[in-house]
Amino acid sequence: MQEITEEENVKIMRKCPRFQFCNAPKCPLDYFRKERVELAGDDKCKAPKSIRKKIGKGTKLQYQGMTPREWAGMIVWKGKSNEEKERIIERGRKQLAIRHHNAK
Repeated sequence: MQEITEEENVKIMRKCPRFQFCNAPKCPLDYFRKERVELAGDDKCKAPKSIRKKIGKGTKLQYQGMTPREWAGMIVWKGKSNEEKERIIERGRKQLAIRHHNAK
């Protein structure tokens, strides 16, 4: 049994600012994305994750506007302790500082 109609699905996807000119066959805002066919060389979604999450929040979308990979990463991140998160964030800051310094 379908939980969402195609009309409701399109209504959600139309909220994306890139909807009118997007060619990604597997839209993270598409309830039926598992049924869509993606071929090598097809466009990928270029909408920022923050916008997709905002649109997908509170919908019947399985990943709430995120890709399966983004969703899995969020689950892993939420499972980390605050100390682990802080170590990862600090490591990232150091790497960014190194890249910024080397780019000069």
